[in-house]
Amino acid sequence: MGNTTGQVNSEVSRNKLHDQIMTCVYQYLFYNKFEHEPDIEEIMTNVFVKPIDPYASEVIHVAVQHMNETKGIIEPLLNKYKFNRLDLVEQAILIVAYTENHYAKQPKAIAINVAVKQAQSYADPQSYKFINGVLEKICKDE
Repeated sequence: MGNTTGQVNSEVSRNKLHDQIMTCVYQYLFYNKFEHEPDIEEIMTNVFVKPIDPYASEVIHVAVQHMNETKGIIEPLLNKYKFNRLDLVEQAILIVAYTENHYAKQPKAIAINVAVKQAQSYADPQSYKFINGVLEKICKDE
């Protein structure tokens, strides 16, 4: 029999890592409302215990770098809504899922599954359906 404890710990670590990535993007969006350009390095330092995971750092930097482009891709799919009118948690989840799928080449099913779980945990009760629908349209299997 395999070491299920290691598998559980690995799964918890992956979930925690995805939550930390989303939290950094959420905080960036939040501070961006009040500052011209939030310091993403400071945000990551406050969210992560040292050392910062290299994959997480890369995803966060790419998400911030391509944020306006990503918003422009997502907004036409929002059916009469503006991206900036979405809850910040929903914005962060969508941005991270798109970034992980499009730039980090994470499989579509995984990117959507992670995003839906985050929406179920952190967003309004019905948000996960909305998140799933938008991501089904923009995520690709590479």
